[in-house]
Amino acid sequence: MTAAARKANPFRNGLIGKIHVAKAQLGLDDETYRDVLRRVTGKESSKACSITELENVKAEMVNLGWKPAKKAHPRAGKRPLADGETAAKLRALWISGYHLGVVKDPAEAALAAFVKRVTGGRKSGVDALQWLTDADARKAIEGIKAMLSREAKVEWKGDPRRSVVIAQWHLAVSLGGTEGQTFEQWAAARGFGPIMSIYGDDDWDRIIDRLGALIRGAKAASAR
Repeated sequence: MTAAARKANPFRNGLIGKIHVAKAQLGLDDETYRDVLRRVTGKESSKACSITELENVKAEMVNLGWKPAKKAHPRAGKRPLADGETAAKLRALWISGYHLGVVKDPAEAALAAFVKRVTGGRKSGVDALQWLTDADARKAIEGIKAMLSREAKVEWKGDPRRSVVIAQWHLAVSLGGTEGQTFEQWAAARGFGPIMSIYGDDDWDRIIDRLGALIRGAKAASAR
């Protein structure tokens, strides 16, 4: 990645900003901060680091005691979350759509609006996830999966989380956000194991989140 491309990447710039916040909150002087950079990346300036190196520096700041401020995720909004396995599956698919760049609004209200549309529209559609019949739930689930297949090329084979990650990875590569790494190299650099077949649901969920952030950052950079 060229110096100009690095400067224009808002995701990368956001990581640098967080690292400098961590430096200040940990009370690191300039020399100690450079020691951390050298130890983690072999470089003395965050501006010279790749996205992977910056993520590793951020992780090291957490190891040193930094506690990033937790920001409320927009996936819920003000609408109460519906309970139950069906609602959880719908919500997981909807959030996967957000991390694929297909769903623009991950909030519960936006999901409810989609469900109403595919279950009958304004006049007869179901207004809340809590009221879904089994037939309507299947219609909503298949509606989201069809949308993600059509707009993000998701091939639903086996584990749905893995299917989402495969589509995310292809998209990230096409956007130039993977810095020439294989998926295994990318995952290993972020602390995931080298064998995909032993990943659990939590691993896949965290990978979906990380790739979603990468995709949004790469799209924002390419739009500048």
